Amino acid sequence: MDDFDSIKNIFFEECNELLSELERSLEIIKCGDFTDEIVNAAFRSVHSVKGGAGSFGMPDLVRFTHVFETALDLLRSKMLHIDSGIIKIFLRATDVLSDSVQAEREGVAPPFERQNQSIKELISLSCDNSVDADKFLNRDDNLGGFDEEEKSVSLFSPISIELSEIDNTSGNELDVAFEIFEDNSSPDGTGKSEKSPEKNLNNEINEGESENAPATIKVNSQNNNVTIRVDLERIDKLVDLVGELVIGQATLRERYEKNHWGRAEPVSIENALSDIDQLTRNIQDAVMAVRAQPLRTVFQRMQRVVREAAHATGKSIQLVMDGEDTEIDRSLIERLTDPLTHMLRNAVDHGVESTEDRLKNGKSADGVIRLSAIQKSGRIIITVADDGAGINRERVKSIAIKKGIINSQANLSENEIDNLIFFPGFSTSSTVSDLSGRGVGMDVVKKSILDVGGRVTIFSEKGVGSTFLLSLPLTLAVIEGMAITSCGQTLILPVSCIVETMLFNYKDVFVMGDGVSALSIRGVFMPLLDISVVLGFSTGENFQDREVILVVEDDDGNRVALLADGIDGQMQVVSKNVEKNFRATRGISAATILGNGNVALVLDAASIIHMGSENVCRLPYPGGLASIERRSPEWAT
Repeated sequence: MDDFDSIKNIFFEECNELLSELERSLEIIKCGDFTDEIVNAAFRSVHSVKGGAGSFGMPDLVRFTHVFETALDLLRSKMLHIDSGIIKIFLRATDVLSDSVQAEREGVAPPFERQNQSIKELISLSCDNSVDADKFLNRDDNLGGFDEEEKSVSLFSPISIELSEIDNTSGNELDVAFEIFEDNSSPDGTGKSEKSPEKNLNNEINEGESENAPATIKVNSQNNNVTIRVDLERIDKLVDLVGELVIGQATLRERYEKNHWGRAEPVSIENALSDIDQLTRNIQDAVMAVRAQPLRTVFQRMQRVVREAAHATGKSIQLVMDGEDTEIDRSLIERLTDPLTHMLRNAVDHGVESTEDRLKNGKSADGVIRLSAIQKSGRIIITVADDGAGINRERVKSIAIKKGIINSQANLSENEIDNLIFFPGFSTSSTVSDLSGRGVGMDVVKKSILDVGGRVTIFSEKGVGSTFLLSLPLTLAVIEGMAITSCGQTLILPVSCIVETMLFNYKDVFVMGDGVSALSIRGVFMPLLDISVVLGFSTGENFQDREVILVVEDDDGNRVALLADGIDGQMQVVSKNVEKNFRATRGISAATILGNGNVALVLDAASIIHMGSENVCRLPYPGGLASIERRSPEWAT
C-alpha cells in the first residue's frame, strides 16, 4: 500500500466519524432542542466529506455532498422552517451519503438511483420555501462563514438546473447536467491539484485540530488494516511507562549482578521485582486504554437501523440512546454491530405494537426503544429495551412445540420460555419479510455474544415491554483473576464477579429438603456449591476438605457461595479462547497459561451459577427436611 492509499484510508475513517456527527446533530435538531452550533456541526460534517472527496477525485460523492450541504446551508441561514418532513429528508440523505462513501471505499458503483431521488428531495426544499433553485445550487452564494482556502477546493462552477431535469438518470448523465469540471481544481486542467492530497486532507478534514487532538494508528483486525483514533495523552502515558520499564529493568539487572557476587541484599531484588510487576500492570492498562474506543460509533449506526425498520413496518418509533461514551475494546466494538442490528430490528418488528394497537391500549402513538450502555463490575452492560407488548409466551411456547424444539408436556418457567426465541430457526412471524420470518436473527445474537465471552438476559412483562441485557467483558485480552484450587486443579475466577471471600464454617450450613445445602451469611441464605462437583471432576465425597468460600454474583444479582480448597492469590492473566482451540465447555469462558507453564481454566461465574441448580451440595446426611433447619453432619462435629 502506497502513501496515497494510506491517506485515503484515513479519509474514509474520518468520514465514519463525520457521518456519526452528522446523524447525531440531525437527531438533536429533530428533537427541537438545539443551538446554531448543532446546525453548523451538521453543515461542517458534509462540507468536510465533500472537501476530502474532491481531493481524492470522487466526483459522484462531490456532486451529492454539494447539493446536501447547500440544503443544510438553507437551514443554517434560517431559510427553512424545521418540521418532521424536512428532517426526514435530511436523514434519508445521510443514509445515501453513508452508502455512497462505503461504495467509494469498496470501489463499486455508487447508489445513483437513490442519490438522484435524494437530490430531488433536497432541491425541493428550495422550491417549497420560495428559494430560487438556481441560486440554491450556486456554490458561491452559499459559502458564508468559510475562508478563501475552503472556497478553492470546490470542483464546481456555478450550476443552473431545473428540478424536472433530475430523474433516475445514470451518474454520467448527471455529471453533464451539473456541469462538473473535474479539472477545475488545477490551473493546468489536468485534474490534479497543486496541493498534495495530504495537505488538502489536513485542510478539509483535520482543520482546527490542536496538538492534543487524537492520533491515528493502525491495528490489524482479521488481516485488514483498520485505523483507530487515540488521544495523544494516552500514547504519551504509554511512552512514559515504557521509559520507566527500561529504568526498572536496568535496576533489576544491577541488583541481580550484585547479588550474584554477594554484594546485595535479597530484599533489594524483591523490591525491584515488585516495581517491575507494577510497571507491567500499568503498561497493560495503558495498552488497553489505547485499544479502548467509545461505543458511539456503533450506537450511531443503530439510528439508521431503527429508522429503516420503522419505515418498513409503518411504525413510528423513537430511539433513545444513553452511554455512547462508554469505552470498550475495539475488537468487541466491531463484533457488536450484527447482534445489535438484529435486536433492534426484532424490537421494531415484534416488540413495539402498531400505532393503532398502542392507541387502543392507552399508550402514546410513538413507540420508544432505549439503547444504553454502562460499565459495571469490570464488564459492559448494554441494554436494549422497548415499551411494546412484551413477549407472548403462549405463542412462543406453541410455536416451539410445533417446530419440535420442546415437548408438548414440557413444564417451562417464564424465563425458559423467553429464551426459546434464541433457538435457530425459531420465528413468530407467519410471513417472510425483509425484517423477519426466516428464523435467523436472535440465534445470531446469542452466538455472537457468547463468542466474545458475553451473556444475554431477557426480562419481559406483558403489555409493558421487553428488555434485553448484554453483558460483555471490557477486553478479550487481559483479565484480573483470582487463582483458586479445587481437588488439585488450579482455576481462575474473574475478580469482577467476586463479592467476598471467607473461611468455610460448617456451623453456617443449613440443610434443606432432599439434603440440599444452603449457607447463611449474616442472616442471608444462598445456595452452596462445590466447584469441583459443578465442573464434574469430583463427586463431593471429600466435602469436609474444602476450606474457603467465595461468594460470586452474576449480572442479574443472583449470588451463590462456592466451595474451594484454597485461594492462591490475585493475578492478571491473558485469556485464550477455549472454543477455538478445543470446544465449548459449560462453566468455562477461557483458558490461560500460568507462570509455571501449566494451563488453568477461567470460570464463567454466570454459567456456574446456572449449572449450580443441577449440582447443589447435598451433605452426607441421611434423610431430608421439610423446611430449613440447622443440622450439622456427624463429620462436622
